[in-house]
Amino acid sequence: MAEKRKTYTNKMIIGALEQTRGLIAPAAAAIGCDEVTIRRRLRSSQAVNKAWQEARAGLVDLAESKLVQAVQRGEPWAVALVIKTLGRDRGYGDALALSGPGITITVEEANAARERIERRLTEIRERMFGTDAPASADGPGEDAPPRLEERLEAVRARLQGQ
Repeated sequence: MAEKRKTYTNKMIIGALEQTRGLIAPAAAAIGCDEVTIRRRLRSSQAVNKAWQEARAGLVDLAESKLVQAVQRGEPWAVALVIKTLGRDRGYGDALALSGPGITITVEEANAARERIERRLTEIRERMFGTDAPASADGPGEDAPPRLEERLEAVRARLQGQ
């Protein structure tokens, strides 16, 4: 005889989500179901989804209150976090923007562009000089394979000698 599956009501799931401040794995453990059960119910029930969102908002409120306390105690990490996030409209933050006529670019974008350029230069260098080419921006060193001009000259000489 097949074992009857346990039914988890919206009320049970909502209660567990409220108890765990919206954390799904602990809520599932609290009522004895799989996380998947709660995740499916979040998609299928507006009431469960709303309760989950409210519980998560409560968790964020708690975290913010602890952050405020840490700032009031002068904790450097907390002060830095607030300045970098909430202070962005005052010019604080990690993303420094560089701007000029008709362009604004962040440091992160500039670094990403530089990395792309360096990768492309490496590809070109490898095509021109082989995979053992030096990574120097000055071009090949003394031990480097011949330059492209020298290679072309060698090919021309061989063709003329045939």
